[in-house]
Amino acid sequence: MLVEAVRDFARGELRERDQAWDRSEATCCTELDSLYEMGILGLRVPESAGGIDCPMVPYAHIIRELAYASPSVAVTVGVHNMVAAIIDQYACDEVKSDLLPKLALPGNLSAFAISEPNAGSDPASARTRATNAADGFRLNGSKMWVTNGLTGRWFVVLARLGDGKTSDELCMFVVDATAAGVRRNPIRGKM
Repeated sequence: MLVEAVRDFARGELRERDQAWDRSEATCCTELDSLYEMGILGLRVPESAGGIDCPMVPYAHIIRELAYASPSVAVTVGVHNMVAAIIDQYACDEVKSDLLPKLALPGNLSAFAISEPNAGSDPASARTRATNAADGFRLNGSKMWVTNGLTGRWFVVLARLGDGKTSDELCMFVVDATAAGVRRNPIRGKM
């Protein structure tokens, strides 16, 4: 039933909007309220945290239906749910209990920040650094082509641990994008 509901919504509501977003280089992220209401942004959030905990096969069908009408919405939803799955699988219990319920609620879109201006999407070439600070870690670096980066609230950011330039330890950090020091710059002409 959910796949059919998404199909009807996507084909009825998203196709024309997607074409307009492409022409104006606008983001689809401002139009996600209906998807939150349908539970689509909580597909990979566990039920215990207020999500749907959707199995992979119906999840893939839902993403396919979104992509048919709007590839940008499909990527936005896919990345958001990928971040939820990463947090669910790898984060400590404290982060899971705090963040997973939020990811199913409006205003908590997540983003994935791995690519860098001089490294592309090659994690081995990442230069962003994470150093110990009094209140946790301080991240220093630049990311580029961050999916959901202009409007996302929660970023999963790849960074190299330590001050040394040869450190091989890579780690993913959850960053609240409302924190001081986070700057966002739109990229024009991607297509």
